[in-house]
Amino acid sequence: MKKIAFIMLFLALLFYGTSAMADLQAGSWQGSLNGTPNFYTTLWQETYVYFNGSNAPGQPGNYIYASGFDAAGQVQWQLGNSYLQTVTDLGSGKYETTYTGGNLYLYATGPWWTGDPTTSPVLVGYMSYLNESQNSGNSTTFTITGTGETNDNKWFVTVIAQYSGTPGSLSGAIGVTDSLNSGTITIRAVPLPAALWLFGPGLIGIAAIRRRLKK
Repeated sequence: MKKIAFIMLFLALLFYGTSAMADLQAGSWQGSLNGTPNFYTTLWQETYVYFNGSNAPGQPGNYIYASGFDAAGQVQWQLGNSYLQTVTDLGSGKYETTYTGGNLYLYATGPWWTGDPTTSPVLVGYMSYLNESQNSGNSTTFTITGTGETNDNKWFVTVIAQYSGTPGSLSGAIGVTDSLNSGTITIRAVPLPAALWLFGPGLIGIAAIRRRLKK
């Protein structure tokens, strides 16, 4: 019975590990406008909503969009509809803002992909972001750090987006847009559930009880 329990535990771990390794891989990748060294950053924009009589950057309710396309024009990653929740004025042109919601899509054209490209993309949902920004006239510098988990609960994903420059206006003055200077995408596996580790010992315990009852 012990042999059977250990075999079942091994198969369960093998199945979980195999499914966890499908499509994505653990690692950290650096991106820039020209895709050096790993992926392209390409685009960032903040879309305004009319809030409290204002239609401007850094207002609660605004939402951000970002994406990266490789040299062939194929999308590698895409982030959308993360809404600005809070803004804290730290003084001297410094601000701290938080964003929640939205989805991050990771595609097979990115360096994080190892599986079948036809199953692309992988969805990272319920992201949360912290943005540290510095404004000086029309110039802006910011670092946005976002975290989330893939919809199959197998991977933790961290995204860091960095920008420095003077963003342009979208048509109709509904937002600002420019290219991100650099970014980082980090993926790590979610630890195995405790229940899975207890599965084998549990079977062994049941076997021991059955043996005692037979006696």
